[in-house]
Amino acid sequence: VGLGTAAAAGRHADGVMAYLATASRLAEVRDAFHRGVADAGREPSALEFSLLLPTFLDDDLAVAREAARAFLGFYAGMPHYRSMFEASGFDDVASVPDELIDAVVLAGPVEHCKERLADLVAVGLTHVDLAPLPVGGRDLPASAAVLADSLASLVA
Repeated sequence: VGLGTAAAAGRHADGVMAYLATASRLAEVRDAFHRGVADAGREPSALEFSLLLPTFLDDDLAVAREAARAFLGFYAGMPHYRSMFEASGFDDVASVPDELIDAVVLAGPVEHCKERLADLVAVGLTHVDLAPLPVGGRDLPASAAVLADSLASLVA
């Protein structure tokens, strides 16, 4: 989400949904969104500040990160996302380092993902939409089942 888009959402929409954003970028989006809300004289508690979060759950951290790396490689090649990642402090975006993976998606065992999720929620999200993606040879339905089975321990 661009900051101008977030501010416009604050002025005109029911909320804003971020995607592939670090916690620091989410804070910037939140602030821009709240400026738009204030400019329009709207009530912020009636609006959504959410995140669509690609999720690669697997007990093997390396396997999960490899699936996430393949997924993020597409975005790292897009100028808008590459610029956003670079503005968030990532120099070698093209190689999709582990630090970038851990900053913008959930990838790995439940406990690893739970820590990451807590960092994001602390920014003030009203909700998170977890998007299961294929990992470890599982197709999308199987990955969704893993996420569904792990959901209680992930958010508890």
